[in-house]
Amino acid sequence: QQQMMKKGILVLFFLSALLLIGQGSMDDIQKFTTYIDGTVVETVFCGYKNDVILLLTDKSEVYRTTDWKSYSSLAKQMNDIEYDDDGEEIGGVSSIKISNTDKNLVLFTGTHGVSWVSENCGKTLKVLKLSKPIHEVKFHPTERSWLLASSWKNCDDDYDEDEEECVKNK
Repeated sequence: QQQMMKKGILVLFFLSALLLIGQGSMDDIQKFTTYIDGTVVETVFCGYKNDVILLLTDKSEVYRTTDWKSYSSLAKQMNDIEYDDDGEEIGGVSSIKISNTDKNLVLFTGTHGVSWVSENCGKTLKVLKLSKPIHEVKFHPTERSWLLASSWKNCDDDYDEDEEECVKNK
């Protein structure tokens, strides 16, 4: 029971068009409940018909649904992709971005320098191993595979300048 308390509860309400224009009743509302690992911090509709929902939680985990009822975590798929990890932690997802020109093309930016890209709304993933986490990203408005991304490393007081490069701006 304590484990159930730690999980977030996601409740979705689907209102019929009749209810939205004032001609429906509360009986027209469909309610579905699913359990996820935390609080939802980002919700993204994906696909040409916006028929896929991607949820990002405060635990950096992504959930996907195509029926609005059952959600599956992408964590196992993200962790199972082979890449040269050098023993580094993979991390989780910090944001979800959809291409402006292809609503199936999704970038999942990572928290530890590993990001993922999907050409089918998260059904399958490819890894992008980068040297630093992506902090900001924007897809090009007309070119499908172009995006502008920025990355930086914050300098703290105990960084070793002989081991790593770091620039401080004042």
